[in-house]
Amino acid sequence: MKSKRGRYRSIVILLYSFIAILAATFFGSKAVFASDDHLTINEVYPNPLEVTEDEVLAKEWIELFNPTDLDIDLSNYLLKDKANHTFSKLTGLILKSGEYLIVTDENILNNTGDSIFLKNNENTIDQVIYGNTNNYPLNAKLPAIGKSITRIVDALDTDVDNVDFIVATPTPGAEYAEIIEIVKEKTSDVLNINDARALENGEDVTVTGVVTTLPGALSSQYFYIQDGTGGIQIYCYGKTFPTLTLGDLISVTGELSQTNNERRIKISGAEKIVILNHTEPVVPEEIAISEIGEEAEGTYIKTAGIVTETSGDTFHISDGQSEIKVVINKSTKIDKPKMKKGDQVEVAGIVSQYKDEYRILPIDQDDVRIVASKDQLPRSGI
Repeated sequence: MKSKRGRYRSIVILLYSFIAILAATFFGSKAVFASDDHLTINEVYPNPLEVTEDEVLAKEWIELFNPTDLDIDLSNYLLKDKANHTFSKLTGLILKSGEYLIVTDENILNNTGDSIFLKNNENTIDQVIYGNTNNYPLNAKLPAIGKSITRIVDALDTDVDNVDFIVATPTPGAEYAEIIEIVKEKTSDVLNINDARALENGEDVTVTGVVTTLPGALSSQYFYIQDGTGGIQIYCYGKTFPTLTLGDLISVTGELSQTNNERRIKISGAEKIVILNHTEPVVPEEIAISEIGEEAEGTYIKTAGIVTETSGDTFHISDGQSEIKVVINKSTKIDKPKMKKGDQVEVAGIVSQYKDEYRILPIDQDDVRIVASKDQLPRSGI
């Protein structure tokens, strides 16, 4: 946020080294981008000069900026890259309104491309992706040796419209940077999944979420992701997806739509998916059958009930208040356990909607388990 406006005050330049390993999961958090209401990543200097008398330009660094009207305690903030290298926690530091902070080290950021995440506790509040990371449309161009990537927030300050980043002459602590090259146009705002689901069909959206099923597990044309607010299906008619693993944190840009009343995001191809990071695979949330509805659609859940009907690769279970259908897709290669009406079972899977009916789609063999047979259970009246 290098600006010519006089509201920016003093400059803070501090040198810190990388330590520790991040052990946080994404579940329950969301990713957002530069804003005037929270701390931001302002400038990145990944490829330092080999010969220079300027000590700051001889090391890699990341510049943070506080655009808010309040002083920010940095104790709960940290920076990390795609390989999970983590910068020092900034415990005890206060970044005043309008001030900059240079966090520096040597040979950590990848010179060919990397992803940088600014986290507050477990929440990713800002990120910068640059270079050869196959992360279209969120990545900025790789800067040359001795150049930086600088964020542009107010186009009036630069005479450049609709731009997020530029390659620039490094200006740690300066008021503004000389523009050398425009490297990335602005992308749509990143929404949490629940907010995206609330929009009308046909809207272009960008969301982030953790992969809960892989392409091919339930269908060759779709898979599911979720964040702390909900889940959604990611659909591609052409079946072109990047190589994904369970627990990948990804960004998806596409068109909001629905099929048979189930919300989904349609993408044109693998380039619309950005692999941001990897976390632990999502653990299914335990909920009652009676709680399964629109809010649970697209999420990985776990529930239990009594078998009320079974036939082929489907069965129904009830908790005494509500009933739901469980569908085992052939693509999962799940061997349906032998069950009969009255057996108690535990089921995990993705909540899917088909027309007016919600159903559970198990993903692997462990997602369907008989807890007790009918003869072992007390009479329940079900």
